[in-house]
Amino acid sequence: MRLFEFSNLPKEQALLIITWLISVWMPGIQKTLLELVGGRRSGKSWAQDLIKQLVDPSSENLTYDIPTTVSDTQHLARLNQVISLDQVESLNDKVQKYLPRLLQGTTIKCLKQRARDDVHLRVSCPVILNGLTSVVTLTELAESTLTVELPEILQPTLIQMPPMELNVIRTALLSILGDVHAELDTLSVSIENRIPSAIHHFCRIGCLVARSLGYEVEVFLDQLNANRQYRHDMELARDPTALSIHKYVMDSEGDSIEIPVGQLLSELKVYKPDWVSENDLPQNPQSMGAALLSLKPLMQTHGIQIDKNPKIGGIHKVKLTKIPQQLKAFKEPESFSRFTSDISAV
Repeated sequence: MRLFEFSNLPKEQALLIITWLISVWMPGIQKTLLELVGGRRSGKSWAQDLIKQLVDPSSENLTYDIPTTVSDTQHLARLNQVISLDQVESLNDKVQKYLPRLLQGTTIKCLKQRARDDVHLRVSCPVILNGLTSVVTLTELAESTLTVELPEILQPTLIQMPPMELNVIRTALLSILGDVHAELDTLSVSIENRIPSAIHHFCRIGCLVARSLGYEVEVFLDQLNANRQYRHDMELARDPTALSIHKYVMDSEGDSIEIPVGQLLSELKVYKPDWVSENDLPQNPQSMGAALLSLKPLMQTHGIQIDKNPKIGGIHKVKLTKIPQQLKAFKEPESFSRFTSDISAV
């Protein structure tokens, strides 16, 4: 598709991006957050501007005032079919907790002038944003997020897309949309069982997009699995303690480990990431216990069940149990190593 010739969007994730575009136009389904990450010379804003023009030609393609409240977010949903946030450095927890509701579909109050009664509107609003690295930190939102990394542009090769070209790409997308609607209930049970529940609608559409473009369903699923692995690694890389626990458990034998909290703290110093110091890990058993409690949802998502056992003889023990179907090896994302090197250079 010509979209990838006029932007720096990675062709190896083309089916995921096209699926996101198609899903924007499909009513009654859960939407997905598309997050573009990369360095300052990766063309993130350029690509996002093109995407917004294709699926939602509103007056403002990029929003620079990042919402900080639910009310701010609802206001953007009233004005746009797609919320498009540019150069996002962070999203506060209040907005991140609300976005899954907006992606799933929720009721918002409409602005009224003379109406006596309140008017409410049911909306399911997709979101696209970009930044240096991922800003999605809450697990519920992360499960509905597609994070795509754009490589650095070594030479300025991007050119302005002619308006006629936009219409050609939009027409091609509408043709795919027609194919998807026609085949929506034809996926086999074996494929349905392999689709993650958190992004079930997105995956079903993606399998049909692959068919429409002449690819095997496996090609889409391979791109999806690679993307989810990238997301998995990015979430772990963000927290030194979580990553240290993950490496420690991956390196251990057996299905579970039962260990005093203080001893675990000592063990983790061997497994800490190279880019952090020991001071970035908990400094005593009490703070380690608090960290284990706060990390429990994240670690369970990534294949490790944390259970704190009752205090015996003045010693707190923790049990770390592997969840085989969710536990995966870690590979440091390129964008994270770039981001941490940028930070250390400041």
